[in-house]
Amino acid sequence: MSIKIIPYLLLLAALLPVRAHAQAPDSVMSATLREFTVARQRETRFNLQPVANGFIWSGKKNEVISVQNLDAAIAEKVPRQVFSKIPGVFVYDMDGAGNQTNISTRGLDPHRGWEYNIRVNGIISNSDIYGYPASHFSLPFEAVARIEMVRGTGALQYGAQFGGMLNYVMKGPDTTRVVSWETVNSVGSYGLMSTYHAVGGAKGKLSYQAWYSRRVSAGYRRNSESQLL
Repeated sequence: MSIKIIPYLLLLAALLPVRAHAQAPDSVMSATLREFTVARQRETRFNLQPVANGFIWSGKKNEVISVQNLDAAIAEKVPRQVFSKIPGVFVYDMDGAGNQTNISTRGLDPHRGWEYNIRVNGIISNSDIYGYPASHFSLPFEAVARIEMVRGTGALQYGAQFGGMLNYVMKGPDTTRVVSWETVNSVGSYGLMSTYHAVGGAKGKLSYQAWYSRRVSAGYRRNSESQLL
């Protein structure tokens, strides 16, 4: 054997124990989780009952949006996020401040929601049969419990608007207490400050509720300041 090979053999013999140690069993611990069952998921969109409030909704195109369960910017009142789960809805962000909900379906013009019969608790909010309902009444989404939308022939019972009917169902008072108070406050970029306060309750057969909202923003571009009182 050549003397020149001996150093290499010694080096190989020194590395063998190291390599053998690297082949040791994996030390990662494993655990078996207990079985669980998902009872229900958080619902953000569903439909009206087949029969509700004296109307038959079975087979008619309608949707209901649960505003309080939405993963959306409620304080900024971004309609694109609120109606994102409804197929066929087009929202036009005309002012960029959330003061108007410019919405349409069926390929119609969304300008100020004039193709929709817009109601609040079933009461029409349009100041005339047509016109600009999004400009007549702009309410904060913190005060809305759900949004009901009826499209197609099912909306003809509400008016002659081609888009359909949009109904904002407001939150009701807490009837378990005489006086209850709710407050929602938000701050954000570009000087956004939003505050919402609601007071309500019930005493016997009498129930009441009142709310106040204010939102101001400097806007993300020049001359885009807005105030909602």
